[in-house]
Amino acid sequence: MITLTLRKARPDRLELRYTPTNKQETLKTANLDVLRGHWVTAVEIIKFGQESSYSIEIKNIATGNVVFESADNAIDTWQDGAAFAKRKWGIYRSLHNKQDLQDEIVNFADFSIEEITGSLSIYDLKKKADKIVLVPNLSTLEVTFENAPAENYDVVELYDISGRKISIKKRLKENKLNVSELPGGMYFIVFKKDTITTQVLKCIVK
Repeated sequence: MITLTLRKARPDRLELRYTPTNKQETLKTANLDVLRGHWVTAVEIIKFGQESSYSIEIKNIATGNVVFESADNAIDTWQDGAAFAKRKWGIYRSLHNKQDLQDEIVNFADFSIEEITGSLSIYDLKKKADKIVLVPNLSTLEVTFENAPAENYDVVELYDISGRKISIKKRLKENKLNVSELPGGMYFIVFKKDTITTQVLKCIVK
């Protein structure tokens, strides 16, 4: 019923699309350049039932600015004639003209879909209590991983904002990561357990 569509236009745009029946409508659009080449955080909340609602917020990680948002506390999230709600996630491509087909790359980190019953809070969504904490997250020398027992991860990786992997073989010692001599900017520290990403932390090097 709700999709985020990338549309070729002048300029190319991001569209928030809504389909309550068999007819789609566009709720909101934004210039696609707010996403191209940027790491962003996105939180989307859909409530089903008699008091249905929908909201989405997309933020640029580097600047902290909200680049796209929409909210509706009266939207109908139950499709006409449906007996149940089938929630699914996917990336779909459909083109009328094959010459418009081009290679695109979308990188995801710390991605989750959660079904929540009862009262809802931002704290519930983020589940901060059992997450690794980076101290400080802005540094010129080193950062420390707190609340990070060794059995919770077996690999730590470092990436710059463009997605390039940086060797930390000589930088990582127990629960400390040396970030000195790295160019200033945004970095991502990826924790893995049995090759599966368990958490991604952002780190700003001054």
